[in-house]
Amino acid sequence: MSTDYDVLIIGGGFAGVTAMRELCGKGIRCLLLEARDRLGGRTFTTEFAGHVVELGGTWVHWTQPHIWAEITRYGLEVTESPQAQNAILVTEGERTMGGADLVGNLFRTLDRVMQDARRIDRPHDEDWYKGLEALDAISTQQRIHDSQLMKREIALATASLAAMVGSSCAHVSLLGLLHFWALSNYTTAGLFEAGVRYKLRHGTRALINCMITDAERTHRSDILSSTPVSSVRRSNSEVVATTETGRRFSARAAVVAVPVNVLSDIEFVPSLLPSKLGAAREKHANRSAKSWSLIAKRQEDFFALGDGEGLVWLQSELHGVEGTVMVGFALGNKFDVCNRAEVEDEVSRFLPGERVLAVTGHDWTADRYSKGGYFVPKMQQITRFLKDLQQPEGNIVFAGGDIAFGWQGFIDGAVESGLRAARQVSLLLGC
Repeated sequence: MSTDYDVLIIGGGFAGVTAMRELCGKGIRCLLLEARDRLGGRTFTTEFAGHVVELGGTWVHWTQPHIWAEITRYGLEVTESPQAQNAILVTEGERTMGGADLVGNLFRTLDRVMQDARRIDRPHDEDWYKGLEALDAISTQQRIHDSQLMKREIALATASLAAMVGSSCAHVSLLGLLHFWALSNYTTAGLFEAGVRYKLRHGTRALINCMITDAERTHRSDILSSTPVSSVRRSNSEVVATTETGRRFSARAAVVAVPVNVLSDIEFVPSLLPSKLGAAREKHANRSAKSWSLIAKRQEDFFALGDGEGLVWLQSELHGVEGTVMVGFALGNKFDVCNRAEVEDEVSRFLPGERVLAVTGHDWTADRYSKGGYFVPKMQQITRFLKDLQQPEGNIVFAGGDIAFGWQGFIDGAVESGLRAARQVSLLLGC
């Protein structure tokens, strides 16, 4: 049977674009279908207050082997976010300021809470969680309370981990967070360095553009943006994707590289494994939005943690003639990250009296093509769903940072899974 392409790739984030580049390099003709009007998925480079900023995934590190290999491959420049030694903690309406002592206490406290991370011996293995299933049934909040911490330390741990996961710690699997610590050489200092320090000088779009250019050089790639897929039908010989406007495209195989939270929005015939659909319907824990704000005053570099359901993390990121640009994270749908007055109210919890001049941001929870931030598993989602989410079904393979072996939810994990998907498809097609 004649088909339009060799492979359809549904989703144009880093996983889908990586798979396209790899397959096109092997002479396989690909069509990438992306629902948004841009590529990058949950990465999103834009300009704000005269600076290049990221509305989604940002930071990279050499302990993330796949993304660092891409940086080396394309000779991309890396710069640093400020590493502040001034910290602010706002919990139960009380504001506490500190320097290296508060930062040091935070790191020691989290190292204590996450000490079981050393039980994960090889965190990049496919079955890294084998034998640790009991830890997947424990919430991160329960582990905080079981760690015999002082009241101040409990506040530090709860606020910092909630900011990290974009959710209440009561909803988050301890095992999922232990995995992050294991990937960071088992230390909080390592995780903070990997998670919020180094970034691409010209933004994540610089890497996406390099990958696309590589694929286009082969004359084997076509890309359609603003093209949401509504259904995918497969038989032994072909996969047919139908868009929301009724266009149909066929291929011998497909890579589905969409976030887990939106997987059930596409109709699959035959239906996907019940566990895949179950994961999509349950959704993972992260309900974050990202906030950027400009204040007139030049602030000394700082980071701040807060409780509640608004901004839970705020840090100085850039300085210019107009003032200080700050990045923050909020629990999604709790306030509008693009409303200057609402953001100013939240900023004032950390910096009383400070005037916010301009804002931008993105609510990833309200975004219909993500329905949440980067992947953070709820209790028992790793042991119930992860293996099946990673498995091909017939001539459809799956990719995405959500289902990486290693850095789940990070750009590195997306690249890793894109490489794996391309290898699986190559084997299916005998290439």
